[in-house]
Amino acid sequence: MNRQEKEQVVKELHGFFEQSKASFLVDYKGLTVAQLQQLRRELRGFNASIHVAKARLMKIAARDMSYGAEIAPFFKEQVALVFGDDSPATAKVLYAFSKKNRGP
Repeated sequence: MNRQEKEQVVKELHGFFEQSKASFLVDYKGLTVAQLQQLRRELRGFNASIHVAKARLMKIAARDMSYGAEIAPFFKEQVALVFGDDSPATAKVLYAFSKKNRGP
């Protein structure tokens, strides 16, 4: 990924932070591609989306947000960002998905 592509990813993520009413940081370590696709489908039904990018790029995108410093330490390992317009509905989808797809 070259510098221009990284800047584009940061710009897109920053836009999602600004436009979404809810954002969640989720750990997707251990999920299969099929499980991630299922989660995407479930979130889409509630006008939410999941975005996977390098943790460093997510951290840069969140830096200008009022809560950026508070969430910065959590951008490590395999994390993804979930953005949505309905906080409770998105949280319920994520919670139900985590119950069904527990790791070993």
